[in-house]
Amino acid sequence: GTVLAFEADQDNFKLLQENLLAKDGQHAEAFNLAVWKPGHDTMYFTGYPDFYNACGSILPWAVVEHTNKRIPVTTCSLDEILEVVEKQGKRVRLLKIDAEFAEYPIIYSSKKLGIVDQIVMEVHEIPEYPEEAKVKGFTDYTAKGLRDHLHRQGFKMSWEWLREPREGYAG
Repeated sequence: GTVLAFEADQDNFKLLQENLLAKDGQHAEAFNLAVWKPGHDTMYFTGYPDFYNACGSILPWAVVEHTNKRIPVTTCSLDEILEVVEKQGKRVRLLKIDAEFAEYPIIYSSKKLGIVDQIVMEVHEIPEYPEEAKVKGFTDYTAKGLRDHLHRQGFKMSWEWLREPREGYAG
């Protein structure tokens, strides 16, 4: 099989490329793109200062404390990716999502989840999901809402809280 990897942050993308080059015989492609909902060509990536270099977000409201990092990044939708796979007559055996608060619009806007066999995803809950990130027709931006949506799409679910959610906690 082939691995398709998408990374919004330029620094993490460089590390991703280095890691993929180090794996002999692995069929993998890396793309410096942010996966997002349809209808947006460019978003701005905000992240932690360089000494963290671990995460950030493309959500417009996600201004991370102690940084002024706002880097334009080209976006694509999950369905654009799945359409390429589908045209090749293939399925996605495993879809891994770690999108730092963007998992809801990515999944809620997809109409092609039927070609995905399995999803592993980190999910964040925040007290109030921003209007500009919402997908028309969806009102539940909680882990339970996402779980229920995926169940309706035919996925069997298991999940685990890595940390107990608490008021105001976003992660």
